[in-house]
Order: sequence, then structure tokens, then C-alpha cells
Amino acid sequence: MATNSFFRLDDLHADNVRGHHIDPSWWSRSYEYPWAIDYANGVVADMGCGWWPRPLKDALAETCKKVYCVDHDERVYELDDGRYDNIEYLHADFADWVPSIASKSLDRVFCISVLEETKDVEGALWEFRRVLKDDGLMVLTFDVPHISDHPSTPYPGLLMDNFLRDIKMVGLKFVGEQDFDKEGLVHHPGYNLCVFHCVLEKTHDDD
Repeated sequence: MATNSFFRLDDLHADNVRGHHIDPSWWSRSYEYPWAIDYANGVVADMGCGWWPRPLKDALAETCKKVYCVDHDERVYELDDGRYDNIEYLHADFADWVPSIASKSLDRVFCISVLEETKDVEGALWEFRRVLKDDGLMVLTFDVPHISDHPSTPYPGLLMDNFLRDIKMVGLKFVGEQDFDKEGLVHHPGYNLCVFHCVLEKTHDDD
């Protein structure tokens, strides 16, 4: 599997992430979470963690020193059940500013299948860049229209050309090989969606 590519049917997938069950109705998460967790390290943020239970945050908490769980819905605070003392829940719009996270303080930024729902992708990437250490990594997945000129409904897809433009504007680059081929993909025919995964780093240290 190339570091930066669409998920394919023969890629690694599982029904759990570090022992935490993945709901089988989440058609792509059985690929996304097992891929993403391999990059867990140090102090991290789960951007767009959701306001209802998702297993990635638990796997991150059991792997990383500290996890900021950020969501735009204030119900995110209801997830705090006291099981992990290294999780901090934050109600914030990561496409604007997450005031509780200091600049250059994170080793990893995770954003799993959320960017396609973000109105300002470039703004989100700028904020991810702000909070990331100079040697840190962004670990991202997002839905993309499987057939580019067909609508993706009812869920949106992020056009690859727009994403590539935004990462260039923000001063980011891919880590490792890139493969944009769309053969043999994991996709949802009803939604016209497939999923791209990538790891990004800063192109320079100036902020």
C-alpha cells in the first residue's frame, strides 16, 4: 500500500482497532482506523472526533501520551466517561482556531473522514499546520467522488484537485509515495464515494 493513495479492496482491514470494535455499518472505517493507528505517537489530536463514541480515540488514548479530542459539537464533552486521564475534550471549530492547543505542540494530527464535510478545507489545514511540531505528521483520510463527474449524495466528497491545491497553498507535502489510480477501490456505489488516505508534513519551518 502506498502511503498516499485510495484504499483498495486488498489493503489491510479489520473489524477492530487495537481491540476496539469497529461498527460494520461504517463502510470504510475498517480500512481507515487500522491504517491510521500505525502513526499514533506522542501528543496528538483527533480533529473531528465526533460527539458519539468512535473507537479511534480509545485506541489513541491507549497508545499516545496525550490526546486532544476536538469537535464542533459541544456534546463532545458527554464522551468523557473518566476512563482515560490522558484525553482532553475540546469544543472548537478546527477550520478556524482551536485555542486550547498551543502552536507547534503536537506530534500528530489525525483527521479521519471529516475534511470532506468541512466548508473551509484550506483553513483546517492551516490550523493543523499551526498546532503541529516542525517534524510532526498529519494523518488524514477523506471521501472523494468515485466517479468524478457524478454527484455524491447524500454525503459530500472532496475533489482531489482542490485538496492538492490546498496543501500546496498551506505549505505541506506528501510523505512517501503517491498513487492516484482508482482501480479496485473500496467504494460505496450508492454514495459514489471512495476514500483517500495520506500523510503530510510541513515543507518549511516558517509560520
